Amino acid sequence: MDDNLALTAQRWQLAPTLKCSGIIGGVMVVKNTVEGTHLAITPHQWSLLNRFTEPRMVPPVLGAIIQERVCPALGEFYELIIKAVRERILVAEDYEPISRPTLNWPIALKAHTWRVLIILMGVLGWGATVALRPALPDTWLDAGLSLAIAGLAAGLGEVVANALLRGAGGTLYLDRKFFVRRSDVVMHAAGVQRSVAGAPIAVAAATAGLVSWLHPAWALFPVVGLLVQLRPVGGGPVNRILRIGARNRLSDAEHHFTFQPNRSPSAREQSLQARFRRRTTWWEILYGVCWIALTGYTLGMLSDMPLRTLGFWETHGWSVGLGFVSIVAAVILIYAFVESYVFTLERASNAAVAFELWYRRWLAATPETFSRRECLQAVRRSPLLRQLPVAVQQTIAKRLRTVRIRPGETLTDFDEDPGHVSLIQAGKIGVYRRAPNGKPRLMQELSEEELAGLHAAADPKYPQFSYRALTPLTLLQLEWADARELLLPHLPPKSLVSLVIKTPFLARMELCRHWHFQAIRRFADYAEIVDYDPGEIILRDEFFSEFFFIVLEGSARISKRGMQVGTVRGRDFLGEIGLLQNSDTTAQVTASEPTRCLRIGRREFLRFVAHNHTVALELERVSSQRLGRPIFPLTLGDFKTL
Repeated sequence: MDDNLALTAQRWQLAPTLKCSGIIGGVMVVKNTVEGTHLAITPHQWSLLNRFTEPRMVPPVLGAIIQERVCPALGEFYELIIKAVRERILVAEDYEPISRPTLNWPIALKAHTWRVLIILMGVLGWGATVALRPALPDTWLDAGLSLAIAGLAAGLGEVVANALLRGAGGTLYLDRKFFVRRSDVVMHAAGVQRSVAGAPIAVAAATAGLVSWLHPAWALFPVVGLLVQLRPVGGGPVNRILRIGARNRLSDAEHHFTFQPNRSPSAREQSLQARFRRRTTWWEILYGVCWIALTGYTLGMLSDMPLRTLGFWETHGWSVGLGFVSIVAAVILIYAFVESYVFTLERASNAAVAFELWYRRWLAATPETFSRRECLQAVRRSPLLRQLPVAVQQTIAKRLRTVRIRPGETLTDFDEDPGHVSLIQAGKIGVYRRAPNGKPRLMQELSEEELAGLHAAADPKYPQFSYRALTPLTLLQLEWADARELLLPHLPPKSLVSLVIKTPFLARMELCRHWHFQAIRRFADYAEIVDYDPGEIILRDEFFSEFFFIVLEGSARISKRGMQVGTVRGRDFLGEIGLLQNSDTTAQVTASEPTRCLRIGRREFLRFVAHNHTVALELERVSSQRLGRPIFPLTLGDFKTL
């Protein structure tokens, strides 16, 4: 299912056949017993999923946990929901479970009885392998027998592991009628999980030691099989054993992300940094280094290189050390290349879009005139004009004429009537107001598919605007008399203000750069324009604010305890942290000059945020930057911040 649909429109409820494991390392596992799916989550995440006991959509749940100040990091919350849906922990109202095939394993072994034997088999088997020094096969027959023995050992290890899980009361699942899956092991105690993970290693080690004793020429592939079982990458059992013993384990919502925004370069970097702050990660890295050394030592045994002698290290020590460092460096470089590739690809894509736009505005040739069909297509691409009836659109397309303007030219000055309405085909127009000192101040930038010339009609209280070309312009112009006849009667005042003033202004804000146009339009519809006189308080200190503000025009000063600490100007915003944290403010914002703000109420703001995950994630990112720490989850001391 599409993530947007899952996070906004679909109603979800907990599956009726769920079972929970105990808590190990701060993480519990929830299982859908019919479908055989599992989800590792923290108790807090489980409390969030329990809000879906009755069918509910995600936005009301998110709004409620923000209000109650129990919201986790939003990326974690969305990942939790997406994975809970994927693992059939959260299901739709018309849910019909699909039973997963199981296997009735005939052998059952008790883990607590066999645990010591498994450890002894592993230790003694590896010790015998090292002491007895296996050799390379002498003939092709020896090589074939060695490979067959390794295969039997791998199969026996799987048999023992399956029997241990069966003995603990676990379920074995059958995939594709052939592969046996032990995914149910996560529902059991840590000791059972370690025994099941260690059984294939112990059998492989015992086999390698036994073959090294009985017939060293057959030991090659059993030893290789043991090293494969001990691998530190690719889901190796030793890594799982180390993670089982971690004090604070990762839940499924904190790694192997499927929610697309969590896979962005910045999110991946944050995830990597969080991993390196965990002790288990360093134990895994140390084990990986030991495995490389162990592999090198094993290769030395098989090739009769005297690795245990001082003379060897005096002669080849630098070469071995250089080879070891090269392997580690290669792993780091490969990882860095993969990460930098994702980052570079994103930046290159953005740069390509920016270059294409620059080229089209400054260098690309445009037609001398647009045909009626091209004019109609341009009308239908315009967010404002496509709101009109089809017949009106066709009439407008007939009356449009093509005009070209050089950069720096003034289309309409402050004291002039508009004369015409311009639909931008290529280029940028600056919309200016007159500042208190009399100088023009840039208020907006308009670009392709937007309209210039309607601002006075949209804002009759302050109708003086100036339009200037910021780049070469290609326009489709409509005479003002035609615009008054065809446009204004069909556009309610609220829609006109929203589409002419608020939407283009919001679209240029850094905050809204990743928002979908429909989200920007909806936000503009929610917001109202409020005027403040110089000295009027916009946001009061230590006050539970009910609004989110964006400065549209003018400026305001921020003060704490009577001391000015900052200034906000056009496109700056304030109040979002108090709304997201459900808290009071700790600063006062006062208008320094005639100032206009877009203001949206708490209820509409939270509803809008909850229904638009890209908006919520961007607000979380910006607010966290302002705070100097993550805004979610809330901790003591976060509740009184502007």
